[in-house]
Amino acid sequence: MIAPLTGFYAAIFGVLYIFLASQVIKKRLQSKVSIGDGTLQLFKKLAEGSKEVDAKKYEPLSQAIRVHANFNEYVPIVLVLSGLLELNGANPTIVHAICSPMFWHALLMHPE
Repeated sequence: MIAPLTGFYAAIFGVLYIFLASQVIKKRLQSKVSIGDGTLQLFKKLAEGSKEVDAKKYEPLSQAIRVHANFNEYVPIVLVLSGLLELNGANPTIVHAICSPMFWHALLMHPE
């Protein structure tokens, strides 16, 4: 048995995953943070007694990390469940009804 609809959505979600990962990499390079989300750098500056602590500098990175993480948390379970539905003979409309809104949400709500 094969699950062509689930495979189709998995391919689309794979491309989105690569795009979101590239956004995290881009934000890491811009903020010069290789590990974490920048909070360690803020704590180091505070511990050194620095008066100039710019927490907003790391907000784009933190947001990109969370968008990528949310995608990682929800897409796999949706694909597994839609694949199970499809393999058990569910109506293809149901698979579209589950995967399509998730695709559009990921695409439209996280454009960066």
